Amino acid sequence: MQAASENYLRYLEEPDSWALGRFVLPISRLDEFAESAALQGEMEPVHLSGLAGSSLASDWNTIAEFHKKHPRLLVDTIEIKSVVTPSEIPEQMTAYVEVPIDIDPRPVIEALAERGLRAKVRTGGITPDAFPTSADIARFLVACQRSSVPFKATAGLHHPLRGERPLTYESNSPSGTMHGFLNVFLAAAFFTNGATIGELLTLLEETSLQEFRFEEESVQWRDQVITIEELARAREFVVSFGSCSFEEPLSDLRQLGLL
Repeated sequence: MQAASENYLRYLEEPDSWALGRFVLPISRLDEFAESAALQGEMEPVHLSGLAGSSLASDWNTIAEFHKKHPRLLVDTIEIKSVVTPSEIPEQMTAYVEVPIDIDPRPVIEALAERGLRAKVRTGGITPDAFPTSADIARFLVACQRSSVPFKATAGLHHPLRGERPLTYESNSPSGTMHGFLNVFLAAAFFTNGATIGELLTLLEETSLQEFRFEEESVQWRDQVITIEELARAREFVVSFGSCSFEEPLSDLRQLGLL
């Protein structure tokens, strides 16, 4: 926690902070973060996303007490594992519900839409079997788009493009096919802009940067083009992805000449 909190606060002050979202951590470890994170001077409030435990009522009490002690550390997003009613979520809180996608996610996505909640999808892990198929991700994206449910992705999206890579940072790490964050984001964006489900699936499995063209005002993939304005609208639907490294995705984009 010490290293992670120090890195996060440093990233907030660096030029790449435009790409940085909330620090995600278990609600049970909020005080540990506060002890590790030494806020400097007039630094802006730090926004956090809390991973819920087994009792939401207990979590709300923990967050309320935390805010009293640390008013510059704001837990304004929560990530939970079950569909809840809106009355169970404080009005100022954004809630994401983790959706299993190895089965048809439409019933859960539709329930989220009825309750005004957002979806969270796991796109990988530390073993090959933790990675969903492209077809499962495509089915999830279609369900979210058709029900107008914004989503975030977590785990596995360390690299821009799909490819075979080590799954951890250990020297003896197993390898596997990892989904790319550009694949997932652009697939969702192009689908909202009229691409077919077949094209959505093909884009998720794209491995060649040569099939993309990035301009100041648009992105082209094969014969499909999406403008900056259309991408901005799509970002209301495809919100963010979580990674255990902030530096690695940016480094990869620079190596590809995209930053």
